[in-house]
Amino acid sequence: MDKLKLRYVFKHKEFKDVSLYHFALEEIEKGVLAKVLSSGMIENGYEIVSKDRYTGLKDKNGKEIYEGDVVKIHDQYSIDPSHKVFWNTSRGCWLPLLGDYTWEVIGNIHENSKLLKD
Repeated sequence: MDKLKLRYVFKHKEFKDVSLYHFALEEIEKGVLAKVLSSGMIENGYEIVSKDRYTGLKDKNGKEIYEGDVVKIHDQYSIDPSHKVFWNTSRGCWLPLLGDYTWEVIGNIHENSKLLKD
């Protein structure tokens, strides 16, 4: 993994719109997160609803893949429907990011939970 990164997910309490902010650990330690928090996010009705870890992987388009992202899995034969990215403690790995596949981030569960199939 290049460096530890987190995606902070803010959701407006009333209007339910979502704002995403990406921070490297170094930025958090230098106070960049504090600047975002003091910019009025909390006073304007937002709350932190998630802190998503960066997996250290990128999708087929070079987009960083975070915990809570929804990905399509491409292999040489087909495209598998959407899956939520999560850390599997018992296996010690990010699922479904295993195997010789190509992934494509199509969104995340915070902005569009309907991306996941029932």
